[in-house]
Amino acid sequence: MLRLLGLDGEAPEVWKGDDHFAVSLSESPHELEALLRARLKAGYSARITAGFCWPWNNPNDDDSLVADVRIGAWARPWNVKGDRAVGDAPAGALWASAPGGFQQVGCVYTAQRFEYDWNGVIFGPDLLSGMLEAGT
Repeated sequence: MLRLLGLDGEAPEVWKGDDHFAVSLSESPHELEALLRARLKAGYSARITAGFCWPWNNPNDDDSLVADVRIGAWARPWNVKGDRAVGDAPAGALWASAPGGFQQVGCVYTAQRFEYDWNGVIFGPDLLSGMLEAGT
């Protein structure tokens, strides 16, 4: 994992997997989102997920989602927690398949029951600090 992500001080290792699975690194969440938007425009389904290391607030009083997942100037809300849509965001159970779901970040733990073509994973401070502490 350290070599694949370039966390061992070396250049990231290129994924040499199979023809049905691709792994690549993005330099920023802006780049990741642009890559996935291109996949959407090409007719594929795509979503962004992240480890649960940012707060997950309830919607604002004006029925808008809080942009809890923040990395520099990039910020997006988590997917909706409940069974009702919030603004243009679909209910939690429809996050991965309904229009409007791409505008939110899904938690890697709750996204496991969904299927879509492309997934961008944001590695946050929870994973990185745990890996560096463990030396793996």
